[in-house]
Amino acid sequence: MRQKNNYTIMQVVFSTAIAIFVIFAAVKAGSLTPGASPAATNYTFQDIYNRIVSGTTSVEANHLFAPSGSPAGSFYTLKQIYEAIPAIDATKLFSGVSYLGETGTLVLACATSSFDGMDNLITDALDGDGNGTNRWCITDTGDAVAGDVLSGKKIWIDGVEIIGTMPTQTLSAASETLNAGYYSATTLSAIDSDLTANKIMADTNIFGITGTLLKNLYNGNANSTVQDYAFYTQAKGGVDDYNKDSTAANGTYVGTWTTCSAADYCGTSDSNANKKDNSTGLVWSTWLDSGTTHTWFWANNCYEPETEQNPGTCVNNGDDACQCVKKTSAKTGCEALGDGNWRLPYQKELMQAYIDGSWYNLSAAGYLYWSATTRSNLTQFAWVVYLNSGDTNIGAKTNSASYRVRCVR
Repeated sequence: MRQKNNYTIMQVVFSTAIAIFVIFAAVKAGSLTPGASPAATNYTFQDIYNRIVSGTTSVEANHLFAPSGSPAGSFYTLKQIYEAIPAIDATKLFSGVSYLGETGTLVLACATSSFDGMDNLITDALDGDGNGTNRWCITDTGDAVAGDVLSGKKIWIDGVEIIGTMPTQTLSAASETLNAGYYSATTLSAIDSDLTANKIMADTNIFGITGTLLKNLYNGNANSTVQDYAFYTQAKGGVDDYNKDSTAANGTYVGTWTTCSAADYCGTSDSNANKKDNSTGLVWSTWLDSGTTHTWFWANNCYEPETEQNPGTCVNNGDDACQCVKKTSAKTGCEALGDGNWRLPYQKELMQAYIDGSWYNLSAAGYLYWSATTRSNLTQFAWVVYLNSGDTNIGAKTNSASYRVRCVR
């Protein structure tokens, strides 16, 4: 009996040893690191995690996970998942944005040309035609709405396209009111009082106003005070502005003039201002020294000939002393008048003043006045102009008995 019990105990021990060996063998058979082919055919979960978190790339390790049977066609392998993860280029990721372990460095600079090589980056987002138009370059928050933009025109505010709805504005003499919050029910004439026909060039239309400036520069019909006045019609050449009196010839061209007064002095703050020719913008003074005659040198603030500063005589063409040597102190003539901003007018300025009606507007216009203009082929002479008839001629610069002085600014 004792022998039989010993035999039973031996069977149990032997069975237990066999079981331990089988378990040990089964565990060893489950190793995930095969020592032979097919090695290096897959990735681990650690490889995929590192790839997603930090962008770290790995080499396929010794891990075969391809099942020999079902469910072989029902899931992706780790290799397929790993290789599907895209490579991230930081230069194509907006600055401050992190993705798959990469931090973007792309900054879109404000420019008017293409994006220099980045056209393919956001072509469709820009304008769809690949020309890189920089419509996404926004440096500030806009506040425009569709009603602020002309109908059919497009703008971009904070990256959003806005198509305008504001109707086209038509400004004319009949409809010159500007509303819609830009001007509060005011008119163009209130904004600019100079918007009048006589201040706009002839036949030029601005906001519905057709200009008349310098239109019909013909002489008019003579008045009855002129001998044989019926002969002096426009068809036969008309009559000069002098017209034998101070009344404008019928139909003659006359510009508009502004009378200077203590309230304004035509914007000069100088009491020597007499009238402003609105056609040219020139402000004319009263005549100097109550009409006293002077030499051209005096009128033009030049040293007289035969002085230390301007030696020699001014008798013949080309004499050095005929040139103007300006005084810097103890000035004379126009440059010594009032606030010192006056000058002697040019020949054509005097002639234009006559055309614009100086005979009817400027005081003491019926005299010859010096111009600053020298005759080019006879330098001892300067041009003089009658402001009542438009006659222009030459006078010796040294003549102090015949010509008067009137200034402009």
